[in-house]
Amino acid sequence: MKRKRVCIGDIIKKKLSERGMSISELARLASCSRGALHGVFMKQSINTNLLQIISEVLEYDFFSCFQENEQKTISRTYRFEIELTEKEIPEELMKKIQQQRRKENDVVQK
Repeated sequence: MKRKRVCIGDIIKKKLSERGMSISELARLASCSRGALHGVFMKQSINTNLLQIISEVLEYDFFSCFQENEQKTISRTYRFEIELTEKEIPEELMKKIQQQRRKENDVVQK
C-alpha cells in the first residue's frame, strides 16, 4: 500500500490561519511553548498527544489527514439571534408568536 505523504505542520498552520488564531494563542491553549509549535511546523511528523491537543483546540480532526477517503471537516452548529420589528415578521408567524405569548401569560396568571 502506498503511503500518503502529509506535512502535518503545513496543515496545522493553514487551519490556524483559517481560525484567525496566533501561534502564541495556540501555544497557550495547548499548554506548550511557541518553540515546540514552530518545531511542529518544520517537521513531517508530530507527537500524537500534541496532535490530539491541537485537534481539540482548533476543532479539526488532524488524524483524518493520514487516512484515504476520510471526510476532513467537522460539522459545526451555529446559533444566532436576529432582532426584527413586527413589520418584518410574516403575518402567520406573528400570529403564532402572539398565541404562544397568550398561552404563557395564561399559565403565569393561574
